[in-house]
Amino acid sequence: MDATTLLSLPTSPAATGLQIFALFVNFFFPALALVVVSIRVAGRVAATQFALDDWLVCVAMLLSIAETIISFFCMPIHLHLICSRYTNR
Repeated sequence: MDATTLLSLPTSPAATGLQIFALFVNFFFPALALVVVSIRVAGRVAATQFALDDWLVCVAMLLSIAETIISFFCMPIHLHLICSRYTNR
C-alpha cells in the first residue's frame, strides 16, 4: 500500500475511554504474567527443579502471548492507532 491508498481509506472515529482501557488490560496483565513466569522459571532452573508443571506454565504463557496479539488485531481501536499517523498530516 502506498500513501495515497492509505489516505483514501476511511478513518475510524477517535478511541473511547473504554477502548483505551481494554487495550491497557489486554497488554498489562499478560506482561505482568510474563514477568512472574520468568521469575518462576529462573528460580526453578537455578534450583535445578524444572519439571512438567513448569513446562505447562511456559506453554500456557506462550498461548497467552498469542491470544494477546490476536486480541489486539481484532480490536477496532488498533486500526485507528495504526492509520492515524498516515491520515493526520
